[in-house]
Amino acid sequence: MTTQARAGKATVSLWLSIAVLLMGLLFLTLVIIEYQRNTSLIEQNRSLISGSAKTRLSSNLLYLEPSRNWNDSYNDSANDYRWIQHAPRTYWFNNAVQEFPWSREAVSNSDPQGETLQTMWGAVNSPSPTPLVNQERLRLLNSVKAALDDSSYTASSDANSANEKKIAIQQSFDAYLEHTRAYHLSPQQEIVFSLKLLEIGAQDHWSSELVHAILITGGSSQAPIVRPVVDLLFRHAGHFSNDELDWVISKIQRHLEVFNLPAYFLDDYVSHLKKPRFALPANISGADNELVVSTDQYWFLHQSSNTQISAEPIDLVEELHFVELEFIELGVLDKGDSLNFGDLSSRISLDDIGIDVNKTQLNQGQRNQLSYLVIKSIMLIAFMALVLLTLRLIEKNQQRRFEYLALREDFVKLVSHELKTPLAGIRAMAETLRKRVERGISVEAYPERIINEADKLWYMVDNILGFNRVQLTGAIIDKRPTKIKPICNAIIDDVRSFSNKPYTLSNTIDESAELLVDPELFSLVVKNIIVNAGLYNDQATVAIELTFNQQEACLLISDNGIGIAEADRSKIFKPFVRLAQSARESARQSGTGLGLAICKRIMQLHGGDLSLAQSNQQGSVWKISLSK
Repeated sequence: MTTQARAGKATVSLWLSIAVLLMGLLFLTLVIIEYQRNTSLIEQNRSLISGSAKTRLSSNLLYLEPSRNWNDSYNDSANDYRWIQHAPRTYWFNNAVQEFPWSREAVSNSDPQGETLQTMWGAVNSPSPTPLVNQERLRLLNSVKAALDDSSYTASSDANSANEKKIAIQQSFDAYLEHTRAYHLSPQQEIVFSLKLLEIGAQDHWSSELVHAILITGGSSQAPIVRPVVDLLFRHAGHFSNDELDWVISKIQRHLEVFNLPAYFLDDYVSHLKKPRFALPANISGADNELVVSTDQYWFLHQSSNTQISAEPIDLVEELHFVELEFIELGVLDKGDSLNFGDLSSRISLDDIGIDVNKTQLNQGQRNQLSYLVIKSIMLIAFMALVLLTLRLIEKNQQRRFEYLALREDFVKLVSHELKTPLAGIRAMAETLRKRVERGISVEAYPERIINEADKLWYMVDNILGFNRVQLTGAIIDKRPTKIKPICNAIIDDVRSFSNKPYTLSNTIDESAELLVDPELFSLVVKNIIVNAGLYNDQATVAIELTFNQQEACLLISDNGIGIAEADRSKIFKPFVRLAQSARESARQSGTGLGLAICKRIMQLHGGDLSLAQSNQQGSVWKISLSK
């Protein structure tokens, strides 16, 4: 095949490789697009669930919004006590100023010797006057006590006497109430006098309605009779220490228990006064439906008017848990799935809440898509690599085939030339022999020369036939025990005609040494090595030395030829290869380039090997080894 044809084949192989790569990249792109489309569908499903959860959560939080406007249900006058209807957990702000519950800074316990509630309580109970309390209020209080304790009214008195006592009690009580309405004392004094009033009439003199009014409601909202203790306490809480608060609350609770009145709201207010307070963030005006994180608590802010904002504490995690349970019940989520908040800043709009959906089915689907992408990509890359490797192997095989055909073409030319030479010599000597016979001239040397040329021709044909035989993959060799020394001696005698130089042989092989070989093929191996020693030799005598190592089953053949250069040693066992003529080589270079290739293959078929043990300008050592 011509060089142009080979180049054409290489170009086709290159374009096929490029086409395979382009097709592989196309399919890989399609796989990636499919992965992105499927993962996008999964994320859309997740976003849909997240959006629905956010909508449901927002609806639930808006449902918790305070139902009444602070200004619509309460004004900050001293006679309006409807703040009791509001839970202290809700904060109301007007123009960013807290209106309810009343703010209170935590204060330390007051000095026991100062004007505390306890010292004022002692002054009210003291028989001697003291400037700590209002003396007129104290006189009126003592008048009520005296009317209640008047012993001149007995059970045996007539009805008129009982009525007189009631009138006296009522008159003293009215005078006391009239003074409370006309004169407003300090919150501490008002609380102390109210508690003392309840105490002096606790023995079945006061009704539960009156006790409830004095402590909590103050009476009806239209006509209050007194400013209640809880209003004084919580509205002016900033004036009291924690000890004072506990002292007042304990007395209030005791009076409520005696008259079986509810006291549950007191705990909420006391807890509210003692715990850290909620602080409205700056620049909060105009806020609506916002979440604020303050003191490790979530607060839901709602703007009820242009100036008013309410802050409602919520358990945001618990509210989301309710949504999660609802979605599980509706079948949107499965058991084991969960909803979680993303990153929540210190202040965030309700619409900006991020909810992460941890749904097993979606998570598994996402992992499956990633696994499919990896598996498909690996399979596609492996397929592309396999196709490219196949193309490469085909290309190499074609290249080897082209090289082999080229070598065979060279071999045919070479063999034709080499065969012509001995044939021409035989023909020339035969004609000369005939002429000499016709003329009666001596022909003593000519038959021997014809035989030598025929032997050379036979040697070449023998190599060609041997090469054809061992090239067959399933070549059959006839191995049998063979004596080595006689074969070597016979070969030396047979090859003397291949060189015009005398041969000297040193054969130290034992007579009994033998190998399990095919005698014909093994003889061809030894013959090729010895013939080459004579052909490529610039010495006066061709020296051959044969040694045999029985333990290693190894035959060594040493010669005194011209040697083989280091760079050429990798080529000598390739078929149809003939090395360039050496400057030291005196003999004509001849041969087919098959000899050593045949020998190598023969020894491999025997389970052994042929190698060049060493070589230099003084000669070479060839090693023929067999498996034990």
